[in-house]
Amino acid sequence: MQLPPAADGKEGAEGGGSTSSTSGAASGVLPTPQRGGAASESAASADSGGGGDISPGRVSACRSGSLALGRRAPLIRFFTSGRKAVNLEILLRQLGSPADVVQAVDELDTRRLKVEVLRELQANMPDAAELEALHAYLDAGGDVRQLGRAEQLFAALRHTARLQQKLQVLQFKGGLPERAAEVAGPLSRIVTALDELRGSSQLALLLHTALRLGNALNAGRKAPQRGIRLGSLRKLADTRSMDGSTTLLHYLVALMAESSPGALLLGKPGSECSAVPDAAHWTFAELESQLAALSSGIDLVRREAAAAGSGGITRQLGALAGQAGAVQQRATALLAAARRKAADTLRYLGEEAPPEPGFSAAEPRRMLSDVRDFFALTHRAHADGGRMAVVLATLAAQRAEEEAAAEAARDEGYGRGQIIVPAQRLSTVAGCVEAAISGSPRKCYLCQRAFSPVWNSDGSVKRCVRTVNFAACRRASGDPNAARCDGTTPSWVVACKAGYVMNSSYKCVRGNVAQQSRTPGCAAANPDGTCTRCAAADRVLVPANAIYVNVGMPDGRCLAWSQVHAEARSVLRKYAYMPPGCIEVDTLFRCSQCRAGLSLTGAQCVPYSRGNKCRPTVRLRQYCARCNAAGDRCVACTGARSLVDGVCSLHCKLLFGIGCLQCSPTACTRIDPAYANGR
Repeated sequence: MQLPPAADGKEGAEGGGSTSSTSGAASGVLPTPQRGGAASESAASADSGGGGDISPGRVSACRSGSLALGRRAPLIRFFTSGRKAVNLEILLRQLGSPADVVQAVDELDTRRLKVEVLRELQANMPDAAELEALHAYLDAGGDVRQLGRAEQLFAALRHTARLQQKLQVLQFKGGLPERAAEVAGPLSRIVTALDELRGSSQLALLLHTALRLGNALNAGRKAPQRGIRLGSLRKLADTRSMDGSTTLLHYLVALMAESSPGALLLGKPGSECSAVPDAAHWTFAELESQLAALSSGIDLVRREAAAAGSGGITRQLGALAGQAGAVQQRATALLAAARRKAADTLRYLGEEAPPEPGFSAAEPRRMLSDVRDFFALTHRAHADGGRMAVVLATLAAQRAEEEAAAEAARDEGYGRGQIIVPAQRLSTVAGCVEAAISGSPRKCYLCQRAFSPVWNSDGSVKRCVRTVNFAACRRASGDPNAARCDGTTPSWVVACKAGYVMNSSYKCVRGNVAQQSRTPGCAAANPDGTCTRCAAADRVLVPANAIYVNVGMPDGRCLAWSQVHAEARSVLRKYAYMPPGCIEVDTLFRCSQCRAGLSLTGAQCVPYSRGNKCRPTVRLRQYCARCNAAGDRCVACTGARSLVDGVCSLHCKLLFGIGCLQCSPTACTRIDPAYANGR
């Protein structure tokens, strides 16, 4: 280590006297301390007074190769780049003596060597040249007491085996709880947000309404879309009306404000999907890199345990590796669950998960950010009071026009081919429900359900004969499984009892639920023989006479939502309204039944406890809108059924068709006695 040359011609120092090592200083070579002799005396005399520092590039308070007598010997500095020495000495004030630090490192004591201290220590580590100079000084027998405190620390750590590895293990051990939280915390938020998205009935209704608006806007130009991309939701705020200030999003928000105000709170604290905004910050690739860092730390601990041999430190390292391994295992399982749920949520929202590495690089941040931004747009539009008032007034006017048009259409009657609906007042055949659209007299083509037709040779109905029911039918037809026969002799079976269907020979044979209810795709039937649930979860049960005029129950259809809307648009000139959880609609395409555990109350599917409050013993309670205070008797039914003796029985128009002008609960008991028994 070289020292600067002495100042020209200047010798001596304050306080008089001189050291015995002037020749060494003058030559620019740091003297090697010796035991005894002049060098020892010089060091002893220097310790008694004040002094400066000696560094590889500078000697403080040292001129002409002499040290002042009566002052403390100058400190020798090797760590001179930046503020390393100062920062390390500040750390030592917190940690104690260098010996305390060595003990804490050897014992892997994170109570004394906290993560923040270790990071500061790592940031101020001397470089290789500085350590080499320090070690050369110590190897030459240099006095540790003459070193600065920073140098003394690394002089003490000089003989600590695998110092860098131990410091890294200490930092990993102290930071393990923080590292575990950095991985598990985001994953837990992501899983919660994804579960909320798939389980939110309000979000499903909001997206479904947005899809309906988009299809209505593109009607006549594009085919109806079955789904809407998350990235396209922002375009709702860009599609403007003629005034340039009202957007399609304002109309969407207005519709939701009328039908489901809770959908406008999505993403806010305390509402559905409240976890989405906080979970929209991470990608799986970022979380996987943190898991990889955790795995690298575990490998480091295991290598250190193998190098440490046996003893308490080895057992401590093994326990640390086991603890970190458990954290890694939990985080890996949580990551796998989050990836699976993200792919499921994308499919639920109508998108496909992209292949790797695109999926990990973008998701779930892209998906959750799109949803979060859509929520923010709806909140902003809802807060735009002036625009919302204009939109609500426009919607009210449009709705009044549609209702007036629908009423006029009902008065005229809808025609399908050569059949006209109000046949009872047009045909001379009693009990006729479908008649020719012209001619005099009007020919009849179909009888009410309680009647059986007697045909003319041209295919028209000559007369409608009241059917024979139950025991009389079985005697007249000779079929033990018959429920209803025509009024001719011999009698022909026109309906079978529950559990049986009619074959091509008009005989009653065993049949499945779909055959019995005459509803393809039916999974379960009501006691009255009507289908109550479609087998496919994405299908809605629709009575056949909502589509085909005067088809009586139990005929039904299991249709996709898009098909239901198309039929409603064709028949009623407007889309059907189906709240989330709806599985059946009535003849006017209004929801009439919700999925298991829910009742239809206020046009929403809610749990029985908050809905109709009917007990499980109430027959056909899924069609009840409200039960009495005791919960054992229905007092109001949904639109699909009529109330008969506390039970929601089949609506008369469902029995005979919507063309039945004389149908009412009272008339039904006269036309069809079985109606009062809960059909």
